[in-house]
Amino acid sequence: MKSTIHIGDIVKITKPDLFIRCGYPLTKEDVKKQYIDRNEVEEAIISLLKSKDKFTFDDYHVEKIVNELAFLKLRSLGFGGRKRSIYTENNPEFQDKIYIVAGKKTVVTGEYQYGGGSSYYDDYESPMLINQKRHVILYLDRIIYDRDYYPKAEYSFEHPYSSDETIMIEKSNVVKLENQEQTNEYDPFQFHTYRVDKIDISKGYKK
Repeated sequence: MKSTIHIGDIVKITKPDLFIRCGYPLTKEDVKKQYIDRNEVEEAIISLLKSKDKFTFDDYHVEKIVNELAFLKLRSLGFGGRKRSIYTENNPEFQDKIYIVAGKKTVVTGEYQYGGGSSYYDDYESPMLINQKRHVILYLDRIIYDRDYYPKAEYSFEHPYSSDETIMIEKSNVVKLENQEQTNEYDPFQFHTYRVDKIDISKGYKK
């Protein structure tokens, strides 16, 4: 039976495949790099508006136009394929590291199926994502504490707090450390006590 992981639980990474994104093969950033020259876009804008003395634009407007062009190109390329997948990056540095769960979200993978049929005869089928599979993604924060202030920190988590080094990883790539006493609610901006007796955490908080 799989254990349920809640916000505030302590977990150990068993497979260091860090979550990057969930989606189709190509992204707008890919298209921007391969097909769009930002300088050419800016020059085209200047050329079109050179007679408009009162019109001004800045990087925000250029980026907005670049994004629209990238989306149009992305759609023409069919987003690189119909399969919606999870993209990860393997980083052995995180193997067996111990973290606190600061948040959760669910993403869906599957294959895009085009709509079809005739709306005239009421037999039109809307596009849909088939072979759907849901995946739980965890937001993990590094556990930090002061050994001088908390002398028993070598065998327990004393007042851990979240850092700015949040990583994301699929739930299936971690294991929950069950032998812990923890509060029912977790507020990343408040102090709580998490005890993990008889567990070596020496590799859990260091880079």
